[in-house]
Amino acid sequence: MAPLTTLAVGGAGSSLPGLVRRSWTLLDFILIWLAGAVVSALAAEAARFMELPDDLRILVTLAGQFVGILLVFAILYVRRRADGPITFGLATGDARFVLLGIGFQIAANILMQPIARMVYPEDAGPPQMIAEIIGRSSTHGAVRIAFFASAALLAPLTEELLYRGVLFQATRRWGAWVAIITTSVVFTSVHLLGLDPENFAGSAAIVLPPLFLLAILLGWLTERTGRLGPAFFVHSGFNLLAALILLIPPELLQLPT
Repeated sequence: MAPLTTLAVGGAGSSLPGLVRRSWTLLDFILIWLAGAVVSALAAEAARFMELPDDLRILVTLAGQFVGILLVFAILYVRRRADGPITFGLATGDARFVLLGIGFQIAANILMQPIARMVYPEDAGPPQMIAEIIGRSSTHGAVRIAFFASAALLAPLTEELLYRGVLFQATRRWGAWVAIITTSVVFTSVHLLGLDPENFAGSAAIVLPPLFLLAILLGWLTERTGRLGPAFFVHSGFNLLAALILLIPPELLQLPT
């Protein structure tokens, strides 16, 4: 059974003191996003050329995406060092926002379960490539841990820097809610690439609404707190439940007959 739990794998202006002071631009966002896409594609081709198994191939592809995003982000940031330092904006107590992310994931599962059962009556959820790979008994434990770190830490880190960091700041000049809605629409749209191609509309109906609402919450927190720390922990908590499920050996999830 494919779990309904989904992975969100996938600054503002001067009023946000925790972010870079000099405004980022839409061109910066495009360059960073493209870097992630290009390096990810190159990593996928390299993994295919080396004939790596599916689990390692996907892991290498994800790693390429993270490296591409963080590398170009760092390069562009260095050009702005004279204008003011960028900080991730972590503060004492930010870790409690993980609970908000976990609660949001639970609520999303409960609310979307009726739709999931209509669209996927047998599995109650769209198939997830990573979940299927992790669930295989042949998947090495180290690979499970790597996917866990990717979903719970690296994906929230890179996506918050990219969407609630660069894109948010690039659009914040037109107003807080313009930035919140814009980043939410772009963030949600990117996840179209991971939907079930055999039932695209049904998969979209299950996966996209929770992600859009999550993005609204993340944008609002960024605007309210002026830091990326809370958004990162909420995002991490949202992914955490699904990531933990992937770590559990599949035989332990089987109900006795």
